[in-house]
Amino acid sequence: MAPITFLTLNVKGLNSPQKRRMALIDLCRQRGEIVFLQETHFRADAAPSLTSRYYPQSYFSNYVTSKTRGVAILVARHVPFVCTHQRTDPQGRYLFIKGLIGSRKITLANIYLPNTGQCGALRSTLSKLSSFQEGLLVCGGDFNVPLDTNPESVKPTPTPEPSLRRRFMQLLHQHQLIDGWRVLNPSVKDFTFYSHAAKTYSRLDTFMMSHHHLHALRSASIAPITWSDHAPVLCAIEVLTTPPPQCTWRLNESLLRDVVIRQDIKDNVEHYFAENSTSDVSLPMIWEAHKCVIRGKLIQIGAQRKKTHRESVTTLLARIHDLETEHKTSRSISVFKELTIHRAKLNTILSDQAFKSLRHTKQLFYTQGNRCGKLLARALKRKQQTTFIPKVQSDTGTDLHLNTDITEAFHKYFSTLYQLRD
Repeated sequence: MAPITFLTLNVKGLNSPQKRRMALIDLCRQRGEIVFLQETHFRADAAPSLTSRYYPQSYFSNYVTSKTRGVAILVARHVPFVCTHQRTDPQGRYLFIKGLIGSRKITLANIYLPNTGQCGALRSTLSKLSSFQEGLLVCGGDFNVPLDTNPESVKPTPTPEPSLRRRFMQLLHQHQLIDGWRVLNPSVKDFTFYSHAAKTYSRLDTFMMSHHHLHALRSASIAPITWSDHAPVLCAIEVLTTPPPQCTWRLNESLLRDVVIRQDIKDNVEHYFAENSTSDVSLPMIWEAHKCVIRGKLIQIGAQRKKTHRESVTTLLARIHDLETEHKTSRSISVFKELTIHRAKLNTILSDQAFKSLRHTKQLFYTQGNRCGKLLARALKRKQQTTFIPKVQSDTGTDLHLNTDITEAFHKYFSTLYQLRD
């Protein structure tokens, strides 16, 4: 599908109906398809509506105490986004939603950091985001930290805490988040906020993306400051639809311990060979085809047992709930005995599940403990996250962030160093 345009903007309050209407019209005019808004100034118990025909989906995180802070995410009607989970902040500082665009998992994170203590707030927010996110991560908002060094700002320069930007960038590096606008505009000098009091410009708004997903970033730009005191930042991101993962079937060996199932499989095998052993079909073909037939039969039996198991657990839980409710009021001994019996049945089912899980874990360590497989990959995952290369500097002094550009720079350097020929 075509790239989706993401837009982030600090709106500085949308409690006025006229300003809300103006904002929606302007966002539609700029063709923002997924919009991140900060400082909506909606109170949680009296939040107005912020939807239109173009933005029928809207998600909010509002401050519960007063009309300050607040963030929102708007989704255009033609974007096939389906929200599966949502996390809000009672302080109105962040909003996380995740879901599907087509068959692609995506997580949207809208963050509005305070004017002081930005690094501590970002550390806490990113810690919560890391346990929430799935798939492609798009993190945008107003970070209230100058994202460029002082020489890149307009004089007179802002005077933030000297180590603020350094510690802020270290936090982003730990979570492998890259400033998407700066990646595509390495030498451009542009800004998103103008301070009338200090008479200074700074770039506080941007979109952050995971280093492994930067290849999906197509364009990034900063629009002019108009009705708000911040400028909109737009990014076009390619959200490709992916086919569903292919699952590999594996025999559930517990089925073979059931005498009835073993006899059923045996009867099916005998019936299959009796019907298909003909002279016009070769024996290797018959043998290979019988594997598919038996696999289909085992899948059918496994699905039936899974359905029966799920229904039995649901029935037991419902019965236990009814008996608990009755026992709380009647304190009857007979009711308590029946409750104990049902709890024991449920405990048996859950214990079987735990035993099966432990058996699979032991089997995994036995078969994969000394191999280059999943266990080794999981052990190296955390080390790999701390040793990845976020950027390199080319011979012209330009910072390269994309994996393809980094690979090409290494290839060019070592080819020149060792005088290699293609």
